[in-house]
Amino acid sequence: MAAAESTTGGSGPAPAHPSGAQGRNERGSRIAPLLRTARLVLRPTTLDDVHVVHEWLAREDHTAGSWYGPNMPEDTHAFFDGAVNAQLAEGAEGEAATEHLWSAWLEGEGGDGRPPELVACVAVSMGDARSDTAEIGYQVAPSHWRRGYGLELARALRDHAFDALGVRRIEAVLLACNEGSRRVAEGLGMRLEATRREKWVKKDGSVHGELLFAMLSSEREVAAAKDGGKHGETAVTASGSAAQGAKPGAEDGVGSKATASTTTASADAAVATAARPFPVAPHRGRITPSISTPRLELRPLRPSDVDVIAEWCEVEDASAAVSRAFASPAEAHAALDAVVAAQSVAGAAGDKPSAHAWGAWLTGIAAGAGDDGAGAAGSPEPTLVGLATLSFGDPFSADTAELVFQVGPSFGRRGFGLEIARAARDHAFATLRLRRVHASMLADNVGAKRIVESIGMQLEGTSRQALVSKDGSVHDAIEYGMLEREYAVAITEEGAGAAAAAAAAAASARSVTA
Repeated sequence: MAAAESTTGGSGPAPAHPSGAQGRNERGSRIAPLLRTARLVLRPTTLDDVHVVHEWLAREDHTAGSWYGPNMPEDTHAFFDGAVNAQLAEGAEGEAATEHLWSAWLEGEGGDGRPPELVACVAVSMGDARSDTAEIGYQVAPSHWRRGYGLELARALRDHAFDALGVRRIEAVLLACNEGSRRVAEGLGMRLEATRREKWVKKDGSVHGELLFAMLSSEREVAAAKDGGKHGETAVTASGSAAQGAKPGAEDGVGSKATASTTTASADAAVATAARPFPVAPHRGRITPSISTPRLELRPLRPSDVDVIAEWCEVEDASAAVSRAFASPAEAHAALDAVVAAQSVAGAAGDKPSAHAWGAWLTGIAAGAGDDGAGAAGSPEPTLVGLATLSFGDPFSADTAELVFQVGPSFGRRGFGLEIARAARDHAFATLRLRRVHASMLADNVGAKRIVESIGMQLEGTSRQALVSKDGSVHDAIEYGMLEREYAVAITEEGAGAAAAAAAAAASARSVTA
């Protein structure tokens, strides 16, 4: 696969951990440990705590700056019950937990007899088992807002992620309208890396952007110095020192999609969308259709296609080393076999699949032609030259999709990547009527950047040191997005360009004839 014609999105498997380095399974805790801050004790969350947390999430003011809510009881329990039980199960089985979830308690001081009070629920999510990135999230009880607990807890999560889990990078993801959470992320020392436009749709139909903040382990010492304490003093076990540097009065907030907002949303940050009431995206196709382009036919992905794509991962090509969609044949099978199965089951049951996936085939005369797709002798057998997937979001971002495309190692630099990406884009907007399509790739993948820019996508940000290639090297990831209204402009411009090219060709032909 040529670097010029490949891109990977977040829906694919995480890249391999750097060779020789410890992965999170070796460094991570099997259960969430007891932590202390200057004012709070963090204990692993129990199912009993969830009932209290739901009282917060059922409030409109509490969830105004989050992508969900106000919650019904089943909404809250659907997330927290699963997370709590998973943490317990992974710990019992001796595995490193994929998420550490705590309840933060305010305890009486000096034996004054006050009962402990639940102040917040916080989490560190590690994602893939080999991930070197953790996402932090925190939600503070409404009765404890604006007392600095959000920043105090965020520092504890930061230090736990870097010290105990040994991650290279931490992230916080929040709605663009959530000013309180933004202040917490900035106060923690994180940098704004990406603005994902119109990512989420709330129950009231309003559309909101999403902000990605991040911090690298190399930036942690500077941040710790600014917040008034050594990095080891912010979050320690019960026998250690208390945290330093909390700033009562700072806005509390939420730094994760998995947790709830604690600030009121700004009306200016939302875009009213009466035409798209919740739930959204009713037009997602139940069956992945075939799509024809000038040279290719995109057919629903089959198990035999996955076998071929997995073989591409074995090709050691210098140009493809840092830009492949899958790091190994096993990872290709793990991701794509699931997509093929989901498509088949969803179609048979009449449900909507979580993704549309195609194998791109060079067929008939074009398979033996030159790059112009014409003038070949004979009709060779169809050849699989590439892959495209559109992975859909959850119900709150269901009218968005992530685009992933890949071209086989023998077919690079012939324009197939652009042809495949454009076909998938057109399907997303014209057929499925999505509101947004996004893609991400290695920052040094010049060819993939050229392709997404050619189909009209806009740069939304750069995630530093977010991807690890097959050889263990660390790379920045760049993120692109395209909105429905931008698609309308792009196809108009493409149509005008095609018409101009056709007119020029006709004029040239007349000139030759004359």
